[in-house]
Amino acid sequence: MAYEENDFILRQVKGISQIVAKLLSKESQNEFFQLEDSQGIGTYTVAKAILSELIVNKGYNQAENYLFSIREQLTDEEKRDLSHWFYTELLALSEEELQSGDFSVAEIHQGQKD
Repeated sequence: MAYEENDFILRQVKGISQIVAKLLSKESQNEFFQLEDSQGIGTYTVAKAILSELIVNKGYNQAENYLFSIREQLTDEEKRDLSHWFYTELLALSEEELQSGDFSVAEIHQGQKD
């Protein structure tokens, strides 16, 4: 246990695995969307992990809403980088995949403008 507390990488992996477990268990999204960095991972890293999981689960609208909800917690550079990464990930999906998650290319382009 003491080894884990002193190992930065292990703390990061543990923190991200807790995030993924919460997402998969379908806990209250409102509670979960309060971005907390209790593991010392970094707000940007935590946000990217959450967005990745939402994309995998076709929660594109939920992911976009989350992205907009955490903007105040990120630096300007982090906002730009995370938004660019997010919309690039969505653009890599087919129109059918987007539609199955109730999303569209038009919404991606609109989000990029915002």
